[in-house]
Amino acid sequence: MIHTARARGLHAIIGRFHNVYGPRMGVDHVIPELSPRALRREDPFRVYGADQRRAFCRVSDAVEAMRLLIGAQMAWGQIVNIGNDTEETRVEDLARLVLKLAHIAPVLERLLAPAGSVARRCPDLGRSIGNTKAIISHGPPAHSAERAGSRAWNGALEGATARVGVKSARWPPN
Repeated sequence: MIHTARARGLHAIIGRFHNVYGPRMGVDHVIPELSPRALRREDPFRVYGADQRRAFCRVSDAVEAMRLLIGAQMAWGQIVNIGNDTEETRVEDLARLVLKLAHIAPVLERLLAPAGSVARRCPDLGRSIGNTKAIISHGPPAHSAERAGSRAWNGALEGATARVGVKSARWPPN
C-alpha cells in the first residue's frame, strides 16, 4: 500500500491498532465478553488467561491519534502503532472491576488462556517504523483500568441489557 501510494503521489499511513475498545465492538474481545456474563450474574465467573496483561485504548483516543497522524506530514509513508503504551491491566483485575461495577461477587474460576493468546499486549509507540510518539508528540491519553472498565460497562449495557432482561444502569451512579 505504501509503495502504491508513493507511486501515485498519494499520502498513505498504515495504522496498527492495539487493544482498542468502545461501543459496538462485538463480544469477541475481553472487555465486551466479560460484561454480558456479569449482567447474567454468572457464578462461578470464568476468567480465561487471568494473569495476561493488556493495555487498552478507547476508540475515541485511537481516532484522535489517527487525526493527528493524518495531519502530520512526517507520518506519510509510515507504519505506526496506535494504542496505549503507558498502562497495562491484568485480565483478572479487569474482570474484578467489571464484577464490582455489576455489584456481584461470584467465585472466580481461573482458566487457561485461549490457544494462541499472548501473555502481554502493549504496543511500543516509540519503536514502530514510524515513531508514533515523535510524530504526534504524545500518545493517546492513558485511561485508568477503572475508567476503561466503567466506559466498557456503560457501552456493554447499551446492547446487553435487552438480551438478558436486566434494567440498564450507568456507572458511576449519580
